[in-house]
Amino acid sequence: MPSHVRRVLWLHTDVLVLADVGDILDTPLQGAPAAAVEDCRRPSLIQRINASHPLVGGVLPPGACGFDPGVLVIDIAQWAFLDMSARVEYWQALNLRAEPLFAHDDAHAALLLALLPVYARLPPVWAIVGPGSRGSAMLA
Repeated sequence: MPSHVRRVLWLHTDVLVLADVGDILDTPLQGAPAAAVEDCRRPSLIQRINASHPLVGGVLPPGACGFDPGVLVIDIAQWAFLDMSARVEYWQALNLRAEPLFAHDDAHAALLLALLPVYARLPPVWAIVGPGSRGSAMLA
């Protein structure tokens, strides 16, 4: 990656872009490694993640909302500084070795567990969930 690139915009394949997304890259992240829109409408994290697991208790407060992983702004320097890739890999490996933390087909659970305590909230306008199929989003 070129050294002048400081942020990356991740868009899931089901995101429909309706406007210039340049402004989203300038969103203040206050030191967070990534930013996403908080999403309380999807199945609750308690339904997706085994909150009774002792390692999850401190990360997942009761009633916690997740975030929409379809639109992520990633600060490359902070991601590397906080070793977020290792955090995601930790949760994934733990899920495969021990009592399951989440369903093996849940593609975003490890990312949610790694980022939940440290992600910045994007304004809701950056992800409008539901105009198409379940889980779709569009940038307006």
